[in-house]
Amino acid sequence: MKFNGKIVASFAILLCVFFAISVMSYAASTVIVYNGNASSGWYGSGTFNTSTACGYDGSMYYQNAASGSNAIGGWNVKPTSTGNDDYYVYITSCHAYAQALYSAWDGDGNRVDLNVNQNNYSNIFYYLGNYYVAPNGPNGIQVSTYSSTGELGFDEAKFYN
Repeated sequence: MKFNGKIVASFAILLCVFFAISVMSYAASTVIVYNGNASSGWYGSGTFNTSTACGYDGSMYYQNAASGSNAIGGWNVKPTSTGNDDYYVYITSCHAYAQALYSAWDGDGNRVDLNVNQNNYSNIFYYLGNYYVAPNGPNGIQVSTYSSTGELGFDEAKFYN
């Protein structure tokens, strides 16, 4: 049996393009939102202390809930299409000793509240769950001294799909 070289070459090219598109469609992505960097998706209000003794990138914010100085920190992700993301927050080795109430929002505006004792963890991305995300949705995480007790650490958040 004889094969036409042009047909075989065309088929091979189409097969390569198909596999390349398939891999790109399912490729995982990770977005890290840095505290203090509004362009990456961070927002904060209130009074924060800063530490360069620890943190995912060498610095972090913190505030003691009992100090009377209120602080709210949040991290948003802006996906380009709908899907599901794993939400994480980075808990540092210092200034993160609070019983923290994190609120996670999905792409439809549904909120889930999660109690996390920061004192039980050190230098890890703590998993908050898997959530539906959508472009223009509120997709994100928030924590504040209003709903937490102790010294509350605000560092990075990670969104992974």
